[in-house]
Amino acid sequence: MKQKAFITILTFSGLVLLAGCGGGGGSDPDAAKNTLHESQTCIGCHESSSWKTPGTGQNIVTDWTASTHNSTTNGASCQDCHGSGYLHPASCSKCHTAGGAASNPLLNPDSSNMCANCHAKVNPRPGKFDGFNLLTYSSSIRRVNPAPTTAFTHFSTGKRANYVATNYIQNCRKCHNPHDTSSGKQQRQDWAQSGHGDTTTSARTQYDFKTYGSNLPDSINYGNTCVRCHTSTGPIKYIESGFIDVKPLTVSATDKSRELTGCNVCHDNGSGSAYGYNLRSVGQITTFYNYSAGLTNAAKAAGAQSHVSVSKTFPDVSASNLCLLCHVGRESGESIKKAATQLVDFKGVTFISSHYLTAGASLFQISGYEYQGRDYTSQGTYPHLHRSIGLANNYGTGTSGPCVTCHLKPARHTFLPVSLADNAVLWQRQVTGIVSPECGKCHGNNPSVAPGLPALTVSGMNASKSGFFAALEVLKTLLNSNGMYYGRGGIKTTAGLGTNVTNWEKFGVGSGPDTMGTAYNYVLLNTDYGAYAHNSIYAKRLLYDSIDYLSNNATPYSTCAHLASSNASAYAYICNSTTTGTSTERQ
Repeated sequence: MKQKAFITILTFSGLVLLAGCGGGGGSDPDAAKNTLHESQTCIGCHESSSWKTPGTGQNIVTDWTASTHNSTTNGASCQDCHGSGYLHPASCSKCHTAGGAASNPLLNPDSSNMCANCHAKVNPRPGKFDGFNLLTYSSSIRRVNPAPTTAFTHFSTGKRANYVATNYIQNCRKCHNPHDTSSGKQQRQDWAQSGHGDTTTSARTQYDFKTYGSNLPDSINYGNTCVRCHTSTGPIKYIESGFIDVKPLTVSATDKSRELTGCNVCHDNGSGSAYGYNLRSVGQITTFYNYSAGLTNAAKAAGAQSHVSVSKTFPDVSASNLCLLCHVGRESGESIKKAATQLVDFKGVTFISSHYLTAGASLFQISGYEYQGRDYTSQGTYPHLHRSIGLANNYGTGTSGPCVTCHLKPARHTFLPVSLADNAVLWQRQVTGIVSPECGKCHGNNPSVAPGLPALTVSGMNASKSGFFAALEVLKTLLNSNGMYYGRGGIKTTAGLGTNVTNWEKFGVGSGPDTMGTAYNYVLLNTDYGAYAHNSIYAKRLLYDSIDYLSNNATPYSTCAHLASSNASAYAYICNSTTTGTSTERQ
């Protein structure tokens, strides 16, 4: 009898111990927590090196103890995420049946929507952050006033993007390590301040971009393919389909959520999550510049073709292929030239626009409208310019390609190689510092490494930037004086000016392509804010020739004479000779 009683007590003690996976804390959700204490029973088994966080390969206990979940104020124990795991492991129930049926913990609390128990509350619990902590924005990127909370940026909808759009619900692991929630925190904060993570930018809010797509393959599609770049799910589908799928995202009529460019666009652990921060593998990029012309009735009657197609295959630039996926524009200068040969009545063609942020196409000199008889090949001691940075460890810059090398190394997710003053408009901000360590590898005034290449300075960059935008203002004034009012994205910049240009042949029969090309170059360069650095010679030549065409299109090389009398800053930037009116002044 005594022996039976002893066995019963021992069995009960064992059940209490086994039921303690994450147990503790009581029933009061606002009571002080000791998550480390609550998790001790789980830790006892899972601190073994054989238990690893999926996607990183790190021990789950090591990850969790380093995170903010291991906290006495805002923490989450194993039980809070995985459930009680009553009598876990469940195999114990084969012998121990007291207390009801055993259950294993939730294997994937994320897909079971456990994260929302704390992080998707309407209001935080008293004394708890619950994901509502105020975001602190760096003044060098973008300042939101009043600053939003993390809960607002994650879950709010309306005419703004949100981090947890429909395809991210119960998919927190697309950005967050479920055990080590602190890893990558600085990168995520940087990302939130960049154009990729800004919930208010027009690139996310102007339209509901997830609905702007086509069932046609990208190579033969002449309609909207916005979903390919203005969401997260879109570019992933595009990559995984071999650059074919540009279908709109399947959503309900009531879905108002809008996606950003999330972590999992560029990072992929092979399971749909991004927190291991492995770069997504993307092959060599081919871009299709497909344009559908708005033809006049006369042109249609004459049998003019309404579709213009130009395709360009870019060099394989390793990890930077990811960037080229979106940053090469929607049209090229060649689109205008091809339209001129295919359309009967070019003077009535709607404006062909490059779209925005076309740095990749500028880098490889295929974006601009190039005037016949003008040389656009690279010149000078460094004919490769910036396009070979990060390839074959050129000048010690590694092998990640030019975009990633300059804009991201080391793990800098503001995507800016420089720091900027806190002005209202991004492209008007003065450079305050050079933060990319890669710049100095070539621009360090080190003749043994890069002979003849000058050192890069803040004052020098600001002089180039000021001159670049001053030259754009000169070109804008010339366009306006000829009845062409174009701004970023091809939008007319002055209200009440009537319709679009209806006759591009302002300077005689056959001048239409060059006239449109001038407006095209203005829009192209005015939306590539760093063109003065991406490919400085190419930017100067496009500006020089565009200003030249409008200032006196009958007499070549009049640009410097025009600038010398109209804008000293633009003159200093464009003209490399004090002698004007000669063919040697064009860089």
